[in-house]
Formats: sequence, structure tokens, C-alpha cells
Amino acid sequence: LFIHSIIPIIKENKNLYIVCAGGGKFNQKEKSMFDNLNIANKLIFHNINDTILSYLYQKAIMFVFPSLYEGFGIPILEALNCDCPCALSDTSSLPEIGGPAAVYFDPNSKESIYNVINDLYKNKDKRDELVSLGKIQRKKFSWANTATKTLSVYKKVI
Repeated sequence: LFIHSIIPIIKENKNLYIVCAGGGKFNQKEKSMFDNLNIANKLIFHNINDTILSYLYQKAIMFVFPSLYEGFGIPILEALNCDCPCALSDTSSLPEIGGPAAVYFDPNSKESIYNVINDLYKNKDKRDELVSLGKIQRKKFSWANTATKTLSVYKKVI
């Protein structure tokens, strides 16, 4: 649904590409779909390591996470730590992790996905605002903060 939702955006903007990182190369069914939609040349797959992933986040216009369910959402924290604006599904734990430092869409709605991605793409001021808010939001999830909260729970239980 995500790809179908943003086809007008990527076709209208000749210098805009979708970069997919990790998770395995596109399979034949996906490649055929991209060919049939005439967008195969607009998608790039990268094998990644931490250095490449950090570089991709830093150079991205935005990080888009159209997940239907996540237990936590580490990629969101990675993006926030690289000052990358985030557009996320409004499902499961993602709004808690992204907080006010992200914009949200319904991953089951083509219209919602299109509107949120298109608006953020066209609004550099909003992207800059999300980066600023991300610097605050990411501090809520530091290892030190996690250790302190975990210790507090242990003390209450014991």
C-alpha cells in the first residue's frame, strides 16, 4: 500500500528516490510490481552496516516507517539520533517512540500515507522542526535513562 500511495510523489519529483535498507533484496514479485508501476528506476536497495545506515539517515529527506506493528521501533531512534525527520505509522508503539518529533499516517489508508508524506516532503520548515523536536525526544530513550528506570522497578519489586 505504501508504494502505491506515493507513486505520484516520486513520479513528480525526478530527483526523489526511495531507498530501502536491510531486510533482504527485492524479490522477483516486488521487482515485477515496480516494473509494472514504472517506478523500478526510483527504488534503491542497500545492504547496510551501521556506518552506511547512519549515512543514509543523515542524507535522507525523511525516514518513512509504514509498519503495521512494531514491538518497540529501534529504527525510529536511529533516525532521530541521525537528525532525520520521521513519518511513521500511527500504530502500536510508534507514536510513543516518535512522540511529537514525528508525523503520523494511517498505514491502511492510501490517502493518509500520500497526504502526510507529500506534506512533509514539501515543507522544509516542518522537517527542520521535527529534527529539533527529535533532539529532545531521543533523550527519553538513552541507555542511562533505561538503566535508571529498570533499577527503580527492581527496587519497587524487592
